[in-house]
Amino acid sequence: MNNRKRLLLGGLLGLSLLAAPPPQAMAETLAGGDWTNKGYDIHGNWKIVAQNGKRYIVFDEDFKTRSGPDLKVYLSSRSLAALSDKTVASSSVEIAPLKSARGAQQYEIPAHLDLADYRSLLIHCKAFSHLWGGGNIAP
Repeated sequence: MNNRKRLLLGGLLGLSLLAAPPPQAMAETLAGGDWTNKGYDIHGNWKIVAQNGKRYIVFDEDFKTRSGPDLKVYLSSRSLAALSDKTVASSSVEIAPLKSARGAQQYEIPAHLDLADYRSLLIHCKAFSHLWGGGNIAP
């Protein structure tokens, strides 16, 4: 291989290394647990993770619950035991509509929310004010 080809090949290799995305940071688990049923059965596990400067609520691949209208994912300032169908709206912040009643999924937690202010993760039917269930983030 002559010097010109080596320089060209070296330059292309250098450019491809510069264009490569940075490696993904490992996710740090901040909280997690099993689902506790309130209105309907919920199976599987959930966790809250921090990765690449963002936080996510993550449901595992075994997640399963009954389908329903207007199901939403919430964070609440109250523990699950202290919540009822009627108190979710006054003590919780809506994160996102539930993507699916089955399988792995994740939801980004807005950056302005301080997780220290929230004690539970919920699935709640907003239209009919019916609490499906959830899990406690902190005691």
